[in-house]
Amino acid sequence: AALRVDAYRLHYEELTLRGAFHHAPRHVRTALVFLASGAYPWERLVTHHVGLDGVARLLAEPPRDLLKAAVVP
Repeated sequence: AALRVDAYRLHYEELTLRGAFHHAPRHVRTALVFLASGAYPWERLVTHHVGLDGVARLLAEPPRDLLKAAVVP
């Protein structure tokens, strides 16, 4: 599909244009099978849990050992 872009705004307003990548359904199915297989301890990737009131602080001062954080409302 064609995309029209205002080059003036892109340049002078320093806009950023990014494309998005998607995965084909067969790749998603393969990934879900792998995730469900138990072959990797995925729960170890979530190293921190924060409430909604802790999100701003976590983003401002992320701990050194932060891999992923779960936001628990």
